[in-house]
Amino acid sequence: MSMDGNKLVDWPRKQFTRIAAYFAVVAIVLLYPAVATMTPASASVASGFVGGRDVVYDDWADEGPLDSSSHRRSAATGLWQWVLHADGYYSGPIDCDYGPATTAATKAFQRANGLAQDGSAGPLTMGAADRRLVKEHLDYVRYQGLMEDIWFKRVNDAYQVYLFGGYKVASYTSTTAC
Repeated sequence: MSMDGNKLVDWPRKQFTRIAAYFAVVAIVLLYPAVATMTPASASVASGFVGGRDVVYDDWADEGPLDSSSHRRSAATGLWQWVLHADGYYSGPIDCDYGPATTAATKAFQRANGLAQDGSAGPLTMGAADRRLVKEHLDYVRYQGLMEDIWFKRVNDAYQVYLFGGYKVASYTSTTAC
């Protein structure tokens, strides 16, 4: 081979490009079924329950709003009351009612987390809380509260909260769990 035109220099670069392209195609072919079946993250209010997927540290950043006018009486509010209780902001009953005590506790949580203190548990507020979620074995997720830990179940992507003697889906719309 001659050195004219840098043929010897260009050969390794061309081979590297071909090999890289080959592996990129193989990766796409192998990963496409998994990528094609993945559900994109979306607000769980539309699905009717507090939800999450595989990892838990970002499960709630698309949740809410919960407040005295949106989903005031719901199992989702019960879940939020448990979070506030675990952090020491809420000492009232876990009654699934987003009343004045829950609003005040939410404002205290927001103040402690550097958020606007509007008393509504929307995506930013619930997203601040989900940083302390830890996936445990099987269907259980632990919220590492400032005062105590709270356990939730997550079955078929739906969070369940312990209310009135059993685990109930943290629904935005149903009041039957409360």
